[in-house]
Amino acid sequence: MNKTELIADIDKFIKEKKNEIFDDLSALISIPSVKGEPDGERLFGKECGEVLEKVLEVGDGYGFHTCNHDYYCGSILYGDKDKSHDEVGIVTHLDVVPVGDGWNFEPFALTEKDGLYIGRGTEDDKGPAVAALYALRYLKERGVKLPFDVRLIMGCDEETGMTDLPYYLQKMKPPMFSFTPDSEYPVCVGEKGIAGVEIELGKLSGFFHDFSGGNATNAVPDRASAVINGVNGKETITAEGRAQHAAYPEGSVNAIAVLAEKLCDMTAVNNSDKKILLFLKAALSDYYGKYFGIEMSDIESGKLTCIGGIIKTVDGTLVLNINIRYPVTKNIGEVFGKLSMKMEEQGFSAKLLYDKPPYYKSPDSREIRALMDAYKTVTGRDDKPYTMGGGTYARAFQDCVAFGASFADCKGLLGEGRGGPHERDEYITKKEMFDSIKIFVLSLINLGAR
Repeated sequence: MNKTELIADIDKFIKEKKNEIFDDLSALISIPSVKGEPDGERLFGKECGEVLEKVLEVGDGYGFHTCNHDYYCGSILYGDKDKSHDEVGIVTHLDVVPVGDGWNFEPFALTEKDGLYIGRGTEDDKGPAVAALYALRYLKERGVKLPFDVRLIMGCDEETGMTDLPYYLQKMKPPMFSFTPDSEYPVCVGEKGIAGVEIELGKLSGFFHDFSGGNATNAVPDRASAVINGVNGKETITAEGRAQHAAYPEGSVNAIAVLAEKLCDMTAVNNSDKKILLFLKAALSDYYGKYFGIEMSDIESGKLTCIGGIIKTVDGTLVLNINIRYPVTKNIGEVFGKLSMKMEEQGFSAKLLYDKPPYYKSPDSREIRALMDAYKTVTGRDDKPYTMGGGTYARAFQDCVAFGASFADCKGLLGEGRGGPHERDEYITKKEMFDSIKIFVLSLINLGAR
């Protein structure tokens, strides 16, 4: 069967199964699997446990071997469970973020409308998990033999702590190669390293009662405020900015920097306070770490980015939390060494809170070419692999990349601030869902070709 015939056959399969695809996705969307308090064996909460149980029940019903890995994650295997074979992994997750207010559709009831599947988790990441399951169903029902087993791995703690996959790796052999459909097509061949650093800027004078801004370490804050001793007693000074994710800070305005600039112009601010405020104004108006001494880039992934996400007063000391996304060819020792030295020169101190090392896989590798060929065959698009500053499961396994399951031109169909992962009225288009099934099937066949 040539590729044209293969795609036509997968289309026929999808048409036959479209009601079952809807029903299986609907069953997962109906379970509000936001992380909660442990519930017996369900260590991430009742709903996270229930959604895992449900998807494994579905997998069992289709004749796959399934496994509950102590409620950290689950897996569905296409292959021989009684023999030890090399595995290719498809890595997804079943937990979701809270819904918040302002939805136009019921978040935990799957809605099909105008070519969209709408509901919390449809794109991130229950929809892609179902697409992967149906790719395995196609291979199984058509009797396609591969020189490896395929394991669909479904985590339950991606949105909060990512403790699920490290636990899996303690118990199970890692796949020889994996992809995670928790991003955009085509293939993301690299993710920058992600580091969190806390900087103590020193004590403010008695002129300040409080100084604070931001509520997420990975986002440019759009609000900041300071409580000062004004002419008529305590007075609150506020500032607004423009929020943006830490991975893509271009175009943002850091409210902490805006506030610092406002306060610098006040005659009552002494020289010691002004030194701190001038630093905040300069350092947080720049996205690339220049004033932290860590400006750097590489050909593979571009410039380092650095944002100040949260600032707060702790026992009179001003503490700034910064989020750094560093290039794939660099390491945290180099980055933090330069930053620490620069902060010492300024009279500040820095502490590394965490580091998530980068990954990078050559676009010319056999695996990436296999995925890209499948993507081009299905879509007809001649796009190139890319790198990003965001973080996915891809860095959890030794040889894993992000691959799908969304298309850039399918975003924003319900208006600004709606439809995307973590947004109101989250959706996956039927095109993305069905094309992903085809892309995953072809990718696995390509990977198995000698």
